[in-house]
Amino acid sequence: STAFTCVLKLIENYVKANSDHRIKTLSNGYLARVWTVTNDTAGSIEQLWIQSFNEENQPQSTRILVDQTSVKEPSIGILSNGAVIITYTAYDSGSAGRDGNSWGVMMSECASDLSSCNSPVVVNTDEPIGNQ
Repeated sequence: STAFTCVLKLIENYVKANSDHRIKTLSNGYLARVWTVTNDTAGSIEQLWIQSFNEENQPQSTRILVDQTSVKEPSIGILSNGAVIITYTAYDSGSAGRDGNSWGVMMSECASDLSSCNSPVVVNTDEPIGNQ
């Protein structure tokens, strides 16, 4: 509807001014919004969050912290089974489970209703050196 489109534009304009974000329509018609938030006073560490909203911009799921390292450039997609896939780049100083060198590509799969998300996994395991 026209009202829904207006609400979507308002959300997009607000979030663009405040974070790196993406919005996608879920299989149930709600909007999935994924965004980053700076969580330190130096402004260097970005957390990645996801939540769903209805056409009145009311939350329809709990806000989920997807990753709490330095993240950038989130992207969101919907699989044919309705599951939500989030990909993004994350800075890694060599912690276990990451690509081990600088910026790497990560992915997390969430339930179609955004009730939960799996732990992030490294996507770029074939390129373990340098920025990906």
